[in-house]
Amino acid sequence: MSLVQHEGILCACALARFSAVHREYKYFIVQRGDLDLAAMQEAAGHFVGDHDFRNFCKVDAQHVSSFRRTILDFRIVPVGLQGAAQVCALHVRGTAFLWHQVILLLVLAFAPS
Repeated sequence: MSLVQHEGILCACALARFSAVHREYKYFIVQRGDLDLAAMQEAAGHFVGDHDFRNFCKVDAQHVSSFRRTILDFRIVPVGLQGAAQVCALHVRGTAFLWHQVILLLVLAFAPS
């Protein structure tokens, strides 16, 4: 949090990138064909918690000193229909993410068992 004074008014300004409590990504997919949403949700659940995600990112060793990240929520839920196809939302919420981490988590959630 930084304090900024402008024309006698003191303002507390938070820098979103550095003072965020959590970050959240939401992706929508159109289910064409047979996706096992229960299996995808089960796979997503394994990522919730504090883990070392060094194998789930593009390594940037110059700027990253720790690969531990906390996933607070990862769920896949149906949200409606688009024609005959089911639309699902993938929610990923965490305290911080590594470069390309979310995309790789989504790829694994879609991987056939």
